[in-house]
Amino acid sequence: MRLADFIVIGAAKSGTTSLCDYLNHHPQIFMSDPKEPNFFSFDRHYEKGLESYSQLFEQAKSDQLCGEGSVTYSMNTKYPDTPKRIAQQLPHVKLIYIVRHPLDRLVSNWKMLHRSKVDCLDFADILLSNERAPAFIDRSKYWSQINSYRTHFSDDQILVLFFEDLINDPIATTARCYAFLGLDTQVAHVLNTTNVKNSADSQVNRTKLSAFLKNNSFTNAAIKLVPRYIKQQLLQSSLFNRQHNIRTPQWTEESFSYAVEQIKPDAERFLTHYGKAADFWSFSKPIID
Repeated sequence: MRLADFIVIGAAKSGTTSLCDYLNHHPQIFMSDPKEPNFFSFDRHYEKGLESYSQLFEQAKSDQLCGEGSVTYSMNTKYPDTPKRIAQQLPHVKLIYIVRHPLDRLVSNWKMLHRSKVDCLDFADILLSNERAPAFIDRSKYWSQINSYRTHFSDDQILVLFFEDLINDPIATTARCYAFLGLDTQVAHVLNTTNVKNSADSQVNRTKLSAFLKNNSFTNAAIKLVPRYIKQQLLQSSLFNRQHNIRTPQWTEESFSYAVEQIKPDAERFLTHYGKAADFWSFSKPIID
């Protein structure tokens, strides 16, 4: 039974889609399709057992490492059992955690929610909501998130990356992943790294047809039989997508102060532990209308 050898655990809106795409280009890596099975976070998936999870990797070759990338794995407020479940079922798995400026991640996350209409609250209202703010903000508290894994895994099983480094030097960043997984790093030099995905500013809305197909169990099973490269072309077509301009969320004095108060101490500890300068992420005030 094939299971994941490594998992990209997030963070959401931090370049995980691009990173998984780069990883998938290594001939000795097999990434799950879908990229985000959410097996260890969603109860309805986890309750099906490891036999169900192993089906994600049935097509992997014997010399390939198997991986997946589910950003819900670093949403511990909403899915607190995830790290323990992974540790119990995959004690030797390697974990890759990519993060970005925590305030930028909040903005990008809100754009995704607003675009998909999952939550139509104004940006500042979410940040100041007693009900919504904890889970929304905690996804940007990387020190807290990663420590929920360090309780169960040794540090040499965890690779932390930064979105900013992925943007500036995608080849070197991807090569670090290959080295972490014990693979040939030279493959990274032939990657097409012209576009880092997961930018909420440039993403599109799914059409009603796309949403129907995604939520229909029969078509979902059929879609898995379609070759990956054909699927990627279809998903970018106007049949499945429509362009959507997303307004820029507005910080208020109160929401900015609250977010910084909640996040900055966590960010400073995270940066220090993972070898970044204290000012790697600036927390100076943005222009506030």
